[in-house]
Amino acid sequence: MDRMFYKLPDPMLSMKEYFLSVADAYTRLQIPVLRVMENGVDYAVSSSALLASLLQAGEHYNRMPEKRVGILATNSYHWFINAMGVMLAGKDLILLDCNMPDKDLVHLLTYTQADKLISTEDVIEDMPEIARRWNASALLETALETEQDYAKSRTAFAAFEPAVQTEEGPSFMCFTSGTSSSAKGVEIPMHTLMNKPMYTRDIGLGQACDRAFIPLPLYHIYAFSSVFYQLELRTTVCIGSKTGNFLPELASFNPNVMYMVAPLLKHMLDKDKIPPALRRINTGGSPCSPDLVKRLRDAGVAYQNGYGLSETLGWICGSALEGDTLSIYPLKGVHMVVSDEGELGVYISYHMKEYYLKEEDTKRVMQGDLLWTGDAAVMNPDGSVQLRGRLRDTLVLPNGEKVHIEDKDTELIQLEGVKEATVIGSEDGMIAIVVPEDGFEWAAVEKTLEKYNRGFSPVYKIRKFVEWHEPFPRTSTGKLRRYQLEKQYAEKQAH
Repeated sequence: MDRMFYKLPDPMLSMKEYFLSVADAYTRLQIPVLRVMENGVDYAVSSSALLASLLQAGEHYNRMPEKRVGILATNSYHWFINAMGVMLAGKDLILLDCNMPDKDLVHLLTYTQADKLISTEDVIEDMPEIARRWNASALLETALETEQDYAKSRTAFAAFEPAVQTEEGPSFMCFTSGTSSSAKGVEIPMHTLMNKPMYTRDIGLGQACDRAFIPLPLYHIYAFSSVFYQLELRTTVCIGSKTGNFLPELASFNPNVMYMVAPLLKHMLDKDKIPPALRRINTGGSPCSPDLVKRLRDAGVAYQNGYGLSETLGWICGSALEGDTLSIYPLKGVHMVVSDEGELGVYISYHMKEYYLKEEDTKRVMQGDLLWTGDAAVMNPDGSVQLRGRLRDTLVLPNGEKVHIEDKDTELIQLEGVKEATVIGSEDGMIAIVVPEDGFEWAAVEKTLEKYNRGFSPVYKIRKFVEWHEPFPRTSTGKLRRYQLEKQYAEKQAH
């Protein structure tokens, strides 16, 4: 069997060397590195301004004694500069979801052994106990524009030396599921992302001098890694701020290519807001309905849906839609296999280092450069595969976020008046199937469920509670047959 795949270059570029090479390339092209919106103003960030900001942030975090830093904020230029500044100083960065409840935030900060939290001043004020416990401080704000010329910015940045220097360099950490106690920290050496081979050209995300809009939260591996893929392609990376600003930012940036999730694509099409310069959209994180794909292609915009994992630094496969059948195929440098149990595995040299402090979990999914994805799959004769859903109980929401279903089930079952409950997925998000306790009226149980639901941000709210009076289908050992229950629910909906 051919298992040839790319190996990362040796020696690796340091972060300083990487950003110097990026800045040199953009200066030669005479285009901005980034475009960002701040207070409704669209700013173009030059190579000189980027290096000056990175130097200021690197020096700021060099002076801090803490070594493991969490970042909790919505997208902004300052989010990116602070994240890079932490790692330029040789420290490890933890990417945190700003939508998560406080209890999950406390769990993840504790589990990842964070000793510092950086956020925005308003968020810090809203969570005083967490802020005190993790010595929280506000994001450093750097100038979007600078009077320095490029030569001076480059010379000053090249002289920077990190306070912490390790053989492997800094790592960043994202999560397999940032909403539950089952979340695993995916630890990724930064040099793996920066030195990742250019297999990403297969994705078709853009070409030099394009404007590439990424309206996704940067704490998510798909968005975070995509910034670096775009920098390698020498596009001007347009960073979105928050979902509510999507349409105004879309109009202002007028991108040539976009990287997004299916719900945002639907929103854009429903509002008839396709920007004039747009020629391609790539989605990721979850499947996209054939209807949306057809609507986009009818508008003359090329489309691709990608497949990947946090463990693989995002995209590793493209997809092809034939009728209603979606198949995925490996990008350059990736080899796919399917085990006897039907689990999809990928051979790839650029992947996570480990699940933080979870040695057994790491061994279970990663053997050298082979990663087992947890997805059920069937191999096609042409080497592509058809996905058949998750082997493990993880639900992928329409926006690409992941929720560990068993944790949700456990929380629901503990509520007053609930005898049995489980969560299933739909195009709109999570649906809870609930069996009321004997003697409890559904109206009272529903009020309890709605009160529980108010504790979550819109992204993680359960969209619908369904009253159910039949026993859940289970195996002889009592394990829930979730897919069978989903089928039963669909049949009831059809009637």
